[in-house]
Amino acid sequence: ARAPRNGPNTYVGVTDTEQIVLLQEDEEGDTWEPDWPIFLITHTDATAYSAWRSTQHEGTYRLLTADEWLYAARGDDSRPYPWGYAFDSSLCHMRDSRPGKSIPTGVGTYAKDVSPYGLKDVAGNIAEWTDTVLSEDVHAVTGAAFNSLPIMCALDHTMSAPANSNLVHIGFRVLIELSDKK
Repeated sequence: ARAPRNGPNTYVGVTDTEQIVLLQEDEEGDTWEPDWPIFLITHTDATAYSAWRSTQHEGTYRLLTADEWLYAARGDDSRPYPWGYAFDSSLCHMRDSRPGKSIPTGVGTYAKDVSPYGLKDVAGNIAEWTDTVLSEDVHAVTGAAFNSLPIMCALDHTMSAPANSNLVHIGFRVLIELSDKK
């Protein structure tokens, strides 16, 4: 019912049969790739998707809390980055990672930006909604994005946004709670 957009720009097309499709080129001249992570999604959208997905598959799908996200991104130790203790912009996708306009990249493009548990893109590419409520209708956002400053790439850095925000740098990741039957 609502195509992702940022201000007046629409980043997807709608076919005659009302399917949402990627544009060959958006209004800013960027080519969107199907392996990019999801973004321009509100917290409400992410929660609704998780609830729908839970009806389609075994298990319960939901957003992670900020603490669950940090544990999944960092593992058992206190490393500030998935690759260790020193920041290096070439190891994740943030605004200083490469020359030119910074836009998202395909999931897993940066091989060192992987948590001990195999989560890809935890220090860059797209920040993620969590289910942690910080104040009325404001949720914690974890991870860093393609347009983030270096300080934002530290795994314990948390931002916030109103639940109805659909920002170009925020997407989501789901946790799947499997039943005891499996």
